[in-house]
Amino acid sequence: QQNDWVEKYAVFHILSGIHGTDNFHKWENEIDKHLFKLKDNGNVEAENRYNLIKERSNDEIEEYMFTQFIVDKQEKADKEERTKDGIKVIGDLLVGFSYADELIHENAFLPKWKIGAEYGGPCNSPQIWNNPMPDPNKLFNKDGSLGESGKLLYNKVKRAIENVENVRVDNVMGLVDPYVYNAETVHMINESHHGKTY
Repeated sequence: QQNDWVEKYAVFHILSGIHGTDNFHKWENEIDKHLFKLKDNGNVEAENRYNLIKERSNDEIEEYMFTQFIVDKQEKADKEERTKDGIKVIGDLLVGFSYADELIHENAFLPKWKIGAEYGGPCNSPQIWNNPMPDPNKLFNKDGSLGESGKLLYNKVKRAIENVENVRVDNVMGLVDPYVYNAETVHMINESHHGKTY
């Protein structure tokens, strides 16, 4: 049931190993930096690259996907046993998204814009979390159905509550009134202050 999205995250896992980091913004290969978006748009070079990674790393991809299957199976079995004993669990849901989410669903995010927190950093300055900013204009389509970023957020919450009885949302106000900043501007400030964030 989850094969399509799990495979994409498996390919991202392979790419992270190839480039030595999961921060795809630092990758030098421009095709890889936009692989999923380009592939979805019918770019032949991106499609060939995706298929080549799948072919050369098939065993590792299968292992990654099988591991996710086992974890999910164990979580469901755990919930079944807990239910018999009347034990309830609260899960933890971070409002932010990972580098994998950002690359695989590139169209769902605003380029260069990130989410942090207004207070709580050094000297109560903003917290620079580097979480990608979902595009608010893509939460809903004109007909009221979920847009690209809306679907991503919906699926994130849906998966988070699947095997627990309740969920604690980390920085829920970030959904209502997010602290948004331009990542390029913050990077320039950091560079000018020798890597210190103010």
